[in-house]
Amino acid sequence: MWNYEKRLQFPVNIKEANADIAQVIISQYGGPDGEMGASMRYLSQRYAAPYREVAGILTDIGTEELAHLEMVATIVHQLTKNLSMEEIEASGFRNYYVDHTVGIWPQAAGGVPFNACEFQSKGDIITDLMADMNIYFVAILVVLFLEKLLIRYGIQAAFAILIPLACLMWGLFLVTKRNILNGLAVRLCVLGLAVAFVIPCSTHITDIVASDLTAYVDETIQETEDGAGKLNEAMEDGA
Repeated sequence: MWNYEKRLQFPVNIKEANADIAQVIISQYGGPDGEMGASMRYLSQRYAAPYREVAGILTDIGTEELAHLEMVATIVHQLTKNLSMEEIEASGFRNYYVDHTVGIWPQAAGGVPFNACEFQSKGDIITDLMADMNIYFVAILVVLFLEKLLIRYGIQAAFAILIPLACLMWGLFLVTKRNILNGLAVRLCVLGLAVAFVIPCSTHITDIVASDLTAYVDETIQETEDGAGKLNEAMEDGA
């Protein structure tokens, strides 16, 4: 049983409609890694928990995912509620509009409808928790992939575009004596150096975090295996 508070977990107050952003954000509502699948995952898996305390934790998590679902739906609603037909046509939102107008309907950003196959419930708490951990590993891999893209293209852009452009602006300032060019040169130089040095530093920090995370995952897997053995022994003794 739930007690519903008639407010969002965090307030959402979007003033300007934007169908392009809405079509991306809606994937967090009903996409493969969205809040609908997350809430159903935990609320279904709780019945396999051998202890009420574990079932209670899974219920708490599933309930919070429902709160996230409500916030995402509100974001999509506010981004689409005042769209004109011209904006719907221009943004490519018309395919969605034909089927649902501006109603909230669970789908991925690519238009694939929500499917219960996107979450797992195997009836075994260890299997379920390992599947849940895999979801977070995917998120970590996405972050690492984005970081590699920044390293590959960010530093290249800094030395190939930003810093040379800053030198050009500074040279024009020396010729024209226009202070605005000097200000642009300084800003571009600072931005280029920031990109060139901050990204490698952040990568080094990520490597440290990743190594700690790997150790934590290995420890968690070992504890899970030990716990599974103890749980099976307890169940056999109880039988």
